Amino acid sequence: MYQLTIYLKTGFEEDQAGLLYEVLTEKYEGLLSLSYFNENARPRLLCLFSQTCQVDGFLNSLQKTDPVFSDLYLSYEEEDISEDQDWLDICHQKNPPFQAGAFWVYGSHIRKPAPDHLIPLCIDAVQAFGSGSHGTTKGCLELLTQLMEEEFKPSTILDIGTGSGILAIAAKKLFPKAEIIASDNDPACISATKNHAKENKTALTDIILSEGFENPNLKKSAPYDLIIANILPGVLTMLEKDIKSAIKPNGYILLSGIPAVREEEVCAAYHPDCYVRIGQIIHEDWISLLLHKL
Repeated sequence: MYQLTIYLKTGFEEDQAGLLYEVLTEKYEGLLSLSYFNENARPRLLCLFSQTCQVDGFLNSLQKTDPVFSDLYLSYEEEDISEDQDWLDICHQKNPPFQAGAFWVYGSHIRKPAPDHLIPLCIDAVQAFGSGSHGTTKGCLELLTQLMEEEFKPSTILDIGTGSGILAIAAKKLFPKAEIIASDNDPACISATKNHAKENKTALTDIILSEGFENPNLKKSAPYDLIIANILPGVLTMLEKDIKSAIKPNGYILLSGIPAVREEEVCAAYHPDCYVRIGQIIHEDWISLLLHKL
């Protein structure tokens, strides 16, 4: 068993990690798992292989030929893992439970119950990107908690680009009477969301495969009291018109996945003439914004 750790440059995003997983899976049959971590502003990928893969030449080539990965990593290291170690246990050790807002986020390998004052939220990092450990997801969970504390009572919520489903499931736990729709353009994320909803004994209203708002069922269920979008800055900007048309007057929009260096770009699209910023969380130079639609 071999463990490859790729130390990424700041700004490398979770969606890119998903793309890299697809590329490595196609290239190496021995890839068992890939997990994304970002503690102390040091993003990295942990890959586990059944055999040594000597990826140095492949990674260098990938950086030079594919613009998506042109600024991929700082360094990497490969080590032989003793056969008596459980590769899944290694991932679990790197993914301890933690608090985010009103939630206690943990993997299914954790047996210790959540603290009494927190809402348990079980999400496995090995299933899909969006385990909750990234600063963007933490910020969203904290802003959802803020809305709950302000006695927000939504009837309809959309989580677009749901990933693992963590935010849609969290919203349902905070607002049990609301209809919650989760969508993503990746079938693997749709599957992971269904699995996580079942694991958390949470019934979402619908889980929809859609590129942006292209699936007519998303517009059919509009307007929404709250739209959650934890995705890439460029996609947030591109979707502004669709989000504006799908949100209720005086509704709320939760935007995340925004590196600090691109905050101005996103805020220019969500202009103060239409949206008022009422909440902001920053984790490790990642920004989550809560906007109120005028």
